Amino acid sequence: MIEINSLEKFILTDKTAVTLGKFDGLHLGHMKLIKKLIEEAADLNLKTLVFTFTQNPKEVLVDQKDKRIITEDKKKEILKELGIDYYICIPFTKEFSLMEPEQFIKKILMEKLNAGLIATGDDFCFGHNRSGNPEVLKSLSEKYGFKYVMVKKELYKGDGISSTRIREDLKEGRFSEAEKMLGRDVNNFT
Repeated sequence: MIEINSLEKFILTDKTAVTLGKFDGLHLGHMKLIKKLIEEAADLNLKTLVFTFTQNPKEVLVDQKDKRIITEDKKKEILKELGIDYYICIPFTKEFSLMEPEQFIKKILMEKLNAGLIATGDDFCFGHNRSGNPEVLKSLSEKYGFKYVMVKKELYKGDGISSTRIREDLKEGRFSEAEKMLGRDVNNFT
């Protein structure tokens, strides 16, 4: 797996299948999305790419720090085991947060990452004021020439699996519940 920590003076020549998100915990919902990305990439002969940030955007925008579920090293280890080709983890900045969704698609996903496919969860938001979403990606897919795949949220006990929900279970000592949503035991976080 090739790791990239800056998009400065960077352009991928490989055509890619890209997924974006925080991926904290790499829980079963994240795994569902990444496995779909890998499947679609194989069908289209694309390289797989996971795009994330060094910190949660909330830390920059509203000074809200969430305790991480797994370490960065563990995240990279899991993605490498899955066979991800590229892992991009860059700093999130206020300037970055001001990009409009279409600008992000054009300047980052298309021009720098050479995206032939973009896959996200059904609750994914991006761009200035979180104004980008699956509908925006779908509507711009034809204009920019990429395939868009939306993956429905993975459910556990009738509710969507999320890193927030897992963090709450861990905080309250409900380790068995957290482990079921993560798909691995709490001793395998680091």
